[in-house]
Amino acid sequence: MDKSKLPPENRSLRAPDPKDYPGFYEETDEGEVATLHYFVDAMYYLEATGDPSAVNLVTDDSQCSACVEARDSAVEATSSGNYKSQRRAQILSTDYVRTDEEAGVYLEYTVTPGAVLTGDNAGQEIEGAQFATVSSATWSDGHWKLTAIASRRLDR
Repeated sequence: MDKSKLPPENRSLRAPDPKDYPGFYEETDEGEVATLHYFVDAMYYLEATGDPSAVNLVTDDSQCSACVEARDSAVEATSSGNYKSQRRAQILSTDYVRTDEEAGVYLEYTVTPGAVLTGDNAGQEIEGAQFATVSSATWSDGHWKLTAIASRRLDR
């Protein structure tokens, strides 16, 4: 990836590393939780760099239309020169939910404040926020792939 087009403060950013998410490569409940946390951080990395590769690693495009919409929206924004500062999710709680028919992950987290660095809204502050996100996933090729995701802001 050519980082020369990025805002100077984003040029040294690195994509999330699956090894930093304990259980990521395990076919366990913890592995599925780690995958959702990774996806959230990968989306914030995408908003800062325009690089979708980390998001692509954990999404099943044929099943997760919300994943595709979120990724494509961020790619479109960065393609238009709208880059945000790097932000990360700070996990507050996790849960693995099972019913007779489905299973999935619940993740509650806060995200650090940031700013729009370039583009139409350059200089605009982005407030920190608290979110709840739920997902389902399937095990494929040695790691989880998200098949559905939904998120809502909790602090409003």
